[in-house]
Amino acid sequence: MPPRKLIDNQPTVDAAAARINLRHLQAFAAVAAHGSVTRAAESLFRVASAITRAVAELEESLGTPLFERKARGMLLNAFGEAVQARRSASRMNSPPPALNSLPRSLCHAVPMRRGSMPGP
Repeated sequence: MPPRKLIDNQPTVDAAAARINLRHLQAFAAVAAHGSVTRAAESLFRVASAITRAVAELEESLGTPLFERKARGMLLNAFGEAVQARRSASRMNSPPPALNSLPRSLCHAVPMRRGSMPGP
């Protein structure tokens, strides 16, 4: 019997994406918005160590750091900005979940302008 080949254990993009969950993305977004793990933790009502762990797990899954660590906080690096841009683009292309449950005809029944309220 021929010897078995060792399988390359490098994660694929699909395997890395499967390990990313909502907790990772929420922590990433909060740190990016607040520039600090402490302020991000306060905004999410979590402890700072949980936020740090979630960001570290996300960075490990993606295989690259997303932030520059500074003495006074964290700044997005080029990879972090790309992830944030991707996240923003995907949010813009999908309708809010509440609209998915409404009939299509109802969504266009009342014309709305930005800053206006439907009247009687």
